[in-house]
Amino acid sequence: MDATADKKPAAAAAAATSPLPQDQSDPTLSFFNKPHTITLLISTFLFLVYVAFYSNHADENLNNKWGLGAGCMVFVIIGIVVFRDGPFIRPHPAFWRAVLALNVLYQMGLVFVLFQNKDSARRSMQFFDSNLGKPLPEKSYAENCDFTVQNVW
Repeated sequence: MDATADKKPAAAAAAATSPLPQDQSDPTLSFFNKPHTITLLISTFLFLVYVAFYSNHADENLNNKWGLGAGCMVFVIIGIVVFRDGPFIRPHPAFWRAVLALNVLYQMGLVFVLFQNKDSARRSMQFFDSNLGKPLPEKSYAENCDFTVQNVW
């Protein structure tokens, strides 16, 4: 038996068990393929300190929005660091981990709304858009039901 034939299955098995995809051997992209947990932690901490100390504290609604946004941002950053890689590697696995973290946040929001009654859910949506909750102008949608070229085009 040929000696190179024995090495090929072993190399394929080693490549299959490698935690990194095979196409990440480009040395110019090595910065993006190394974990930067401390850098991410420090930059997140500095951003949160800046927002906490240099924002306007007079408007309570704005403070609630900043707090909710900062909590979501921290959850997404923790998701980028902690969540496992998915099947996608382009543009970057961290991007897909952030997408997964945003999906988890969205699902948690849906579960919260699930346990609200209709009026309470509508009031909670006013937190995101202050135009909600106002009565709509009365319109008659069934005035002209003719099917002509002018109506369609």
